[in-house]
Amino acid sequence: MLVKVLATIAVVLASFVLAGVLGLYFYIWPTSLQDQSLAITPEVIERLKALMHERKFDPDPSTFYPGAVDEPSRAVAQAEIDAVIDSLIRQLPRQPRKSVVLKTFKVALAANNSPDPKTATSS
Repeated sequence: MLVKVLATIAVVLASFVLAGVLGLYFYIWPTSLQDQSLAITPEVIERLKALMHERKFDPDPSTFYPGAVDEPSRAVAQAEIDAVIDSLIRQLPRQPRKSVVLKTFKVALAANNSPDPKTATSS
């Protein structure tokens, strides 16, 4: 009896560790935990629109960021980020919630899980 209980505990613990190592918690973790209302004003939306139209992933010597590997990679990455920003611009006025932002980020990250810009999938 004790052996079965210990074996069950060991399997449960191993499952939790394996799920963490494989990144499964990322997909199943609810974005609505500790949800909060956000103050989404017309100014916030305008700032998001301005951000969407900025050029992204260029080198930044002040932060030692080298920029994207090449122009095609930069353009793909910018398009993915701009799609996230566009989604937020459309969703936040109707649902000004932290969970909306987190879910939008989660979907975008899940769609592009490759660290190599040449093999990344575009949304």
